[in-house]
Amino acid sequence: MPSPATGLWRAPSAEGMPEALTTLEAEKGERSHRWPQFLPGGKAVLFTVQTAAGSFDDANVEVLNLETGVRKILQRGGTYGRYVPSGHVVYVRGGTLFALPFDLDRLEVTGSPLPVLEEVTYSSGQGDGNFALSQTGTLVYRSGHQAGFSLVLVEQEGEVTVLEEDPGVGAAYPRLSPDGKRVALHIGASGERDVWIYDLERDTMTRLTFAGEDDSFPIWTPDGKRITFGSRRDSADYNVYWKPADGSGEAQRLTESENRQQPSSWSPDGEVLAFAELGPETSWDIGVLRLGEEGKTEFFVQTQFAEFYPRFSPDGRWVTYQSNESGRYEVYVRPFPGPGGRWQISTEGGGRPRWSPDGSELFYQQGDRMMVVPVTASGTTFRAGKPRELFRGCRSPD
Repeated sequence: MPSPATGLWRAPSAEGMPEALTTLEAEKGERSHRWPQFLPGGKAVLFTVQTAAGSFDDANVEVLNLETGVRKILQRGGTYGRYVPSGHVVYVRGGTLFALPFDLDRLEVTGSPLPVLEEVTYSSGQGDGNFALSQTGTLVYRSGHQAGFSLVLVEQEGEVTVLEEDPGVGAAYPRLSPDGKRVALHIGASGERDVWIYDLERDTMTRLTFAGEDDSFPIWTPDGKRITFGSRRDSADYNVYWKPADGSGEAQRLTESENRQQPSSWSPDGEVLAFAELGPETSWDIGVLRLGEEGKTEFFVQTQFAEFYPRFSPDGRWVTYQSNESGRYEVYVRPFPGPGGRWQISTEGGGRPRWSPDGSELFYQQGDRMMVVPVTASGTTFRAGKPRELFRGCRSPD
């Protein structure tokens, strides 16, 4: 089924089953085909091919002839290719919009790319560009630098305290330490990120990893002594590692998989790690690693849908996560380690759930809104109250 780690799919406009349109060529390091656009006449499609290099600045813009099945690379290094009636394919790279002369009949490039516009916002991690073109060639776009995010603390009432105005390009995924005195986050361009620690009391930022192999998505162990993170340092895709939070010692690999993995939450006793894994057939699934079983991993939730962001409850008896099984992302809860039912927590979409320290509330994002839900558990039964908005203005880069 379609997922971020598959090729393109197509479905009939009426009844019928979707079918695969393209297949990833693993031997060439392809990791994703996305952002398709049918060319005029409907006989070819433009799309972006992400490679093992990581950032979409290093992706390829390609065209697929739907009649012959032949693929051609139009541009190496760029993303979000779009055809313009003037006879060009435009794409974005490094925040600059380029125009590439293109012969629509032969599906071939006829010249060299030229820069058209600077400071066009886009996602180097996802590959989408914030621009669109009309049939008459009018361009609309969002202007801005690819800057990092400010590090802030937000009270439940919405009061914001800025900790660090600009920690660095690509700063994201902040996680508070168990004692609330430090924040782990990753900083750097996609493909070159490292883990840093911000000390709230001393107002200082310290670098924890130096591999330059995209150390990302840090989380704390329950005792606050280690940082667990995803990294490509010994594999083609993210696997899970950990390292002492004081910087002593080397990073140790915890999992080995050919699939992308992202650590998410430790059980309160520090014995079980919940993580998300991107499989080629089932999209994102939730796996667990049990430290007492020599790094053995198993799946806790594995379906045809995308399950992501698992989080253990403070008592370790429940796991909350987001899933698109309903057709959009909603927040759910399951008993751990199971078996048992599942309960939907959000009502109008939601993701990135978090427990309150005492387990009596669940927080999640709904668009730019932060929501909270009162929850109670009794035996094997879980109950959720009515969600309410805490504040607006949320923005999550990861």
